[in-house]
Amino acid sequence: MHNAPANPSTAISALPSVGPLLGAAYDRGVATVIRSWRVVAILLVIECVIASVPSVAQSNLGNLLIFSWAFYAMANAIRTVFDPDYRMNNRTAGEMFAAGFLIGITIVLVNVMVIVTLLRAALNDFTWVLAIPGIVVGFWLYARWLCGPALGARGMPAIKALRESWRLTSAAFWPTLVIPCANFIVSLAIGLVIGGGARLLLNVTPGSVAAPITIVATVLVLASQLYASQAAALSVCMWLKALQDTQPTEVPAT
Repeated sequence: MHNAPANPSTAISALPSVGPLLGAAYDRGVATVIRSWRVVAILLVIECVIASVPSVAQSNLGNLLIFSWAFYAMANAIRTVFDPDYRMNNRTAGEMFAAGFLIGITIVLVNVMVIVTLLRAALNDFTWVLAIPGIVVGFWLYARWLCGPALGARGMPAIKALRESWRLTSAAFWPTLVIPCANFIVSLAIGLVIGGGARLLLNVTPGSVAAPITIVATVLVLASQLYASQAAALSVCMWLKALQDTQPTEVPAT
């Protein structure tokens, strides 16, 4: 026998509300980051060293730390949501990276017109309007493929992972779109608050302490990004599990 595919309207009504799911993800994110304190401490020390060296302080080395943490965060999320014994290996890390790379390169190709338009647009014209279709399509694709990297990290080949994400999100596009948008807003807001606080301190303190304040602010921003990344990975895995529970794949008869 085959498990009948869930009716789309029934499936979406059975999904949890996105708001409480995000709240639970950010709540779990605190404990998850604390449990990973050794890795977090190493990354923060490296960021402190980078921020202390003027010649590299303005480089993109900090982004490499966030990139490397993304794999650790996804592994943490899968252990928390799916399998407490999960361990990421070279193959699953590669599938996760491949899925993310395919998403990124596709969205860049879709938005070539956006890039060209914004580079050519003058401040007093409206040619930037031509960029809107590409941006809309980019958001749509990202939401439909949101679960692809998590599926890849669980061992599914990258192309198959993107197809499965497409299937799972077909009846739940709008709530799926809310998740990356909310995660982006939270990450941006935390960084802006820390950066704004640092600038305020720099304006009211002697110049001799400017360097320490800048270093501390940089480290705090990284810490906030690590936490936001962990919470984002948890929210995606929690949403993926909900989608899989409500829209199971057909199981061939045995």
